[in-house]
Amino acid sequence: MITNGQTMLDAPTPSAYQPLLQVKNIRQAYNHRAILKNISFQLVDSEIVTILGRNGTGKTTLLKVLAKLLKPLSGTIDTYPGCRGVSLFLPDGFLYDTLTLHENLDLYRHLSGADPDWQHDIAERLGLGDFMHTQVRDLSRGQKIRGALCRCFLLKASLYLLDEPFTGLDPTSIEKLSQLLKFLRTQGKTIVLATHQIDSLLGISDRWWQIQNGQLHDLTDPLRLMEEWKNL
Repeated sequence: MITNGQTMLDAPTPSAYQPLLQVKNIRQAYNHRAILKNISFQLVDSEIVTILGRNGTGKTTLLKVLAKLLKPLSGTIDTYPGCRGVSLFLPDGFLYDTLTLHENLDLYRHLSGADPDWQHDIAERLGLGDFMHTQVRDLSRGQKIRGALCRCFLLKASLYLLDEPFTGLDPTSIEKLSQLLKFLRTQGKTIVLATHQIDSLLGISDRWWQIQNGQLHDLTDPLRLMEEWKNL
């Protein structure tokens, strides 16, 4: 719904779901160019939200604002009591090249207080077992991405923010990640993904949004989604 030039995406909140975040009138700009214009929406638990848009439209900027890595020029992000942490995945991965993947994950687990059984479960679901003891610098791009995704999911956060998580993954890895996302949703987690690869999320994502000209548009209508997909 667009009102007075503002884009408001307030999904119905079923009684079984609990609100996590309320975003109101977020604005952000780079070099005096508006990137996000008065964006407002609400996130609830147990949902997968996909954000579409070409490079440079503000997808990554919005995720960084939600993760509080960037402070918006104006607007507010209100966190509800049910929101127990936010974890962000970015393509650079945050992994140390000279450590093995196992050492990287163990280090982060100790720093974050993550559950070792949860770490093992996530690693298994992402198919990391064969190269856990390989130094990160010797891993393929796809292996590094899966390792970085595992690191992101180690924190038992309520909200996971993923920036282009499917890029660089082979079809088998894409399927493993898709299944993991569905599993996390059954655990009450909310996932917000910024991507241009919507075919990997058809049948999985609960809501579809698009950033265009600094505003957030609802594409959840299947016919509108397919029409916009042709233009991306």
